[in-house]
Amino acid sequence: MQVRHLLSMNTGHSFDTTGFMVKESSDWVKKFLSFPVEYAPGTHFLYNTGATYMLSAILSAVTGQTLFDYLTPRLFDPLNIENAFWNTCSMGNTEDGYGLHISCDDIMKFGIFCLNRGSLNGQQLLNREWFAKAAVKQSDNSGVGASPDWRAGYGFQFWINDRFGWRADGSNGQICLIDPERELVFVVVADTDDMQNEMDLITECIENLENTDGTEEELNRMIRDYHPAQSSLRAVNRKVYRCEDNCFGFTWVSVETDIKNELIFRFSDGKRVQSVRCGNGKWIENKIRAVNLKPKLDLIHIFMEESLHFAASYKEEDGRIRMQWRYLDCPHVQEIVLEKKEIQFLCRGNLMLSDRIKFQ
Repeated sequence: MQVRHLLSMNTGHSFDTTGFMVKESSDWVKKFLSFPVEYAPGTHFLYNTGATYMLSAILSAVTGQTLFDYLTPRLFDPLNIENAFWNTCSMGNTEDGYGLHISCDDIMKFGIFCLNRGSLNGQQLLNREWFAKAAVKQSDNSGVGASPDWRAGYGFQFWINDRFGWRADGSNGQICLIDPERELVFVVVADTDDMQNEMDLITECIENLENTDGTEEELNRMIRDYHPAQSSLRAVNRKVYRCEDNCFGFTWVSVETDIKNELIFRFSDGKRVQSVRCGNGKWIENKIRAVNLKPKLDLIHIFMEESLHFAASYKEEDGRIRMQWRYLDCPHVQEIVLEKKEIQFLCRGNLMLSDRIKFQ
């Protein structure tokens, strides 16, 4: 088994080794190497995140650095990717294959870097010839499943699309599509179980973009459906609610409306007071810091204070105030429902978070 077999998902295993590595051993490298190799490496495609992890382990063994530390000055810093975070395993290696936290904008920066074949501002950070190998079919996956975008070929850690170039993708619908022919990068962060449907929608969108004139009027028409409905909520004088013990550490919350009919939601964790401003019939951008509040995919477990960046709106429905927070650096939409005796935090999708705080 060679490095190229790890890169091209052609290790010869008959199953994805990842779950067994994570659940059954603290030494993921040793566990990976203990599995039987039932096919000759290079002859049998099987998507295996354990193979991607092994690339990280090899790099760490050679350089003495984690993959994340190695890439930070060579890739993340030059691309101006800030606040990146990557999970590590019990051995201290980067969990290559998943667990990288970066925003949609940062994924776009990476996609443009790939579109430019490793060039940034006239400087060649990565050999152009690498993309000539990585972004073409190295593995035949035509016999795998029925989804056309998962059987059109696999390169070196990149999927070859049935149409429109090639892509990097991740669990639950994170996609960075690169189409050199159209000089196009298309990035989506999502939380879906049907990624072929997602790819079909992306393909349709690219086709529609080719048929538009690109004017501001046309673009506004395309995004019109994202505007929230306007609410006729009566003016709310400031109301303060004392909170029972909760996983977010909130000690009290308050709500009020201002002269613009915007809703101001404040909360305290006992150390500081922060506020969220919610638009009426429009989105308002907010940045706060909180513990456990941000929705996450099931695979990701981080219980520390995080920066939250989202757009917020609100409406009144059945005597309840419903705030909607649309995160700008992840695919999730959070609904916060304020009632007389409690506040609920609800999310859609494959998420860890659905909780409530009761008032004293």
